[in-house]
Amino acid sequence: QLNLSVLGEYVSGSLPMQVGQPTLFSLTFLVSNLSNDLEGTTITASLPLSASAWKNVIVPEAEKERLSYDPNSGKIIWNIGNLPAFAGKFTPAPAVTFQLEVVPAESDRGRSIKLLSEVKATGKDTFINQDISSSEIREVDTSNLDDEMLNEKGTTVQ
Repeated sequence: QLNLSVLGEYVSGSLPMQVGQPTLFSLTFLVSNLSNDLEGTTITASLPLSASAWKNVIVPEAEKERLSYDPNSGKIIWNIGNLPAFAGKFTPAPAVTFQLEVVPAESDRGRSIKLLSEVKATGKDTFINQDISSSEIREVDTSNLDDEMLNEKGTTVQ
C-alpha cells in the first residue's frame, strides 16, 4: 500500500491573496509504503500555474537532484527510487518540500488558486513484481491547505 499526502502552508506575501500581488506557498510531498520494498518509485504532479511559479527552492538540500520541474510539460517529478517496506511506519516517511509563488490575475478574484493537480505516486513491488500506485490527488488548491493563517485570513483572491 503506497500512500501519498500533500501538505501546504503560506510562507510570505499578500494574505489574503490580492490580484497582481505575489504570495509564496510551501508544499510538501510525504510518502509511505506499508507493503513490500518498491523500486523506481516516483511522484508526479502537474503544475497548473505559469512556469514562473516554480521557485526551485527544495528542502532538504539532498533532494535537489531528485526533484525537478519541467516547464515544457508542466510536471513536477520526484524520483525517490527505492522505497523500503514500512517506510513511514517503522522509519520516517520520505518527504520533500518546495516553494510556489502565486500572482493572481483579475480572473482569479473571489476564487481559490489551484496549486497542483494529478498528484500520484508509483513504484514497482519487488516481491510480486507488479506496478502499484497511490490514489491520485486530483487537486491541491489554497482552500484545502491546512494552514491556520491562510484559513483565518481567507483562501480566495481579494
